Amino acid sequence: MATQNIFVYFFVVLAQLFRDLALLPIWWYTRGLVNCLRWCLNFIGDWWKSLALGVWIKYLFVPMYGQRDFSGRLISFMMRFVQIILRGIIFLIWIAVSCLIFAIYLSLPILIVSQIILQINGLYVS
Repeated sequence: MATQNIFVYFFVVLAQLFRDLALLPIWWYTRGLVNCLRWCLNFIGDWWKSLALGVWIKYLFVPMYGQRDFSGRLISFMMRFVQIILRGIIFLIWIAVSCLIFAIYLSLPILIVSQIILQINGLYVS
């Protein structure tokens, strides 16, 4: 009785494995793509919050430490402007990294299949 169950479970697992392998490309470019896009957008949003660009932009024209004279306003503006520029560059780099990750996700199955085909063809050339 136990050996029959082992064979039955073996074929059930084997059938599920083939089914999952057949449905992998469909999942990869539907639900998996949405998950990857959501992850990339959350990644960008986390960096926006981490760099606090919205706060720096909001208080660009507010003088620091309550110094309302011309020099205090100028120093506050220049310091915040430089911070916004530098943080903006860092933010653009993280956007580029996120787009690169998304592009790799899109092209990975195509790359893997093409490399498998090249390897199979390479075995029969010689």
